[in-house]
Amino acid sequence: MNPGIKEVVLACGEAPAPGWLDHFRTSVNPCEVVVRVLPELGYVAELRGQYPRLRGKLRAFFDDVFGGPGAEGCIAWAHNQSLGRNLIATRELARSCSAHKRLLVLHHHDWWFDNRWQRWREMRECGARTLASVAKALLPHSPGIRH
Repeated sequence: MNPGIKEVVLACGEAPAPGWLDHFRTSVNPCEVVVRVLPELGYVAELRGQYPRLRGKLRAFFDDVFGGPGAEGCIAWAHNQSLGRNLIATRELARSCSAHKRLLVLHHHDWWFDNRWQRWREMRECGARTLASVAKALLPHSPGIRH
């Protein structure tokens, strides 16, 4: 573990399984591990139509994480946003990292277009009207983003 890393913040839509979390904490020791749960980070389909409230809650959450005290030098690593299960969260994550000048690493390994067209309706409910708008949300471009 890099001795310069003091803390790992897991931001997730639901709490991780206790056994997994214990193992993770052991693997990054001596770093402190903080878990921040916000249900709105989960899959949009499971949020039961709360779309109008999502953007504001996610914006406030990410701005607190990346703009709050102790966030200087923060690097955000987002796992598998390319599934497209919550475009609003992905957009707000990229916006907040850019606004607070935080490096964002988007780790892709599954893709929304890979035989997952049943998700098109929820992407439209999140504001995507074209395939290009989905690609723009999931593959944002800025100097502080790495794919």
